Amino acid sequence: MTIEDLYQNLGGDFTKVCGRLPGRRFLERFLPRYLTDDSAEALFAALKAGDSGESFRLALALKGVAGNLGFGDLEEAVTRLAQVLRAGKVTPEALRLGEAVEYRHQAVVKAIRLYLSEKQE
Repeated sequence: MTIEDLYQNLGGDFTKVCGRLPGRRFLERFLPRYLTDDSAEALFAALKAGDSGESFRLALALKGVAGNLGFGDLEEAVTRLAQVLRAGKVTPEALRLGEAVEYRHQAVVKAIRLYLSEKQE
């Protein structure tokens, strides 16, 4: 898998990301860091606990990371979640959207791990 394939699989545009960020080396340095960041897990825990304020804060943070790194599908899902959480309540819709965000987050993690493992071969 190439880095371009990784971005295509995640609904991103590698060329646009490289135009916005310092380039391939920057991305290759920061992709592994996404794997060690526990913000997404903290978001899912806050949602399950019904903490709307913390959920909203963490959703905005994840939206920023997904947007900056060009994870299009994840950014789209977490944007919808943040819009619902803006009302100040963890609703059944927010929980459903949180599951979609978790699914997309796991797809990002899986794709990065695959990319990194194939890169080392």
